[in-house]
Formats: sequence, C-alpha cells, structure tokens
Amino acid sequence: MLRGSMRRITAVVVIAVIAGYGLVAPSTHGAQAVQVVAGLSSPLFITQAPGDTSRFFIMEQRGRIKVLLDGVILDSAFLNVDPISSCCNERGLLGLAFHPNYQSNGFFYVNYTNLSGNTVIERYTVSGDPDIANPASGLVIKTFTQ
Repeated sequence: MLRGSMRRITAVVVIAVIAGYGLVAPSTHGAQAVQVVAGLSSPLFITQAPGDTSRFFIMEQRGRIKVLLDGVILDSAFLNVDPISSCCNERGLLGLAFHPNYQSNGFFYVNYTNLSGNTVIERYTVSGDPDIANPASGLVIKTFTQ
C-alpha cells in the first residue's frame, strides 16, 4: 500500500516539477498538472534515498541538489557542485544515485561535467545533518575524457 502511494506521490511531484519547467501542456483528458514547488533552476531529476520516504532530492543541472521536505524546498542545498562543474546544454550535474546501504554508510554518487568538459563520477557522504552533504567528502571514482 505504501509503495503504491509513494509511486503516485513521486509521479505527481515529477509531473509538477516538469510542469514548473514548462514542459507539460495542459491535458485535454481531465488530468491536470499542479505545481507543488517553485524556485528551482533547470530541474532534471527527482529521487528518494533508500529507506527514506519523507524527503525528495531534486537535482538541478546547474549543480545543486535540493531537498523537498513536507512540500517545502529547504533553503540550503544538500550539495552544490556548481563551483567545480560546467553547465549547460548537455553539461552540468546530470546524475544522482544513492548507495543501497545509504541509511548506514551515507554514500551517494553524482555524475557531472567538470570545468574541463570531462564527465566525472564522484562519491560523497552525508554530513551529521541528514539534509546536508559533506562537500569535503568527495572522492572521484572515475573521469571520462570527452
């Protein structure tokens, strides 16, 4: 039951994020897109950490990962790789994945384009505050020359 509810909530938030970005046309079939958050810059992806049903993580292409908690975008970014990434068009912060054991190890991975135009996969760790990552914990896993 909870999984089905979370899927519906996720679908509504994804549609709302896309609608807020101007990519969803009004439906002629009775369904309506409803904006639930504002103030995002080029949102590309929304997800939840394994075992965490209270927060959504929204990835912005310009390099920030924002936390959506109880329908509100938190003021501070979870992580901001803007100073080390190159944006836009086909560049920027392009991927986010949480380790399956995130609840115990705090690991998550990002995929971004660095200032040289190369693709970087980097692992980070959450800080003592579950809504903020430790930016100094970055460990480059792989760099792909473009």
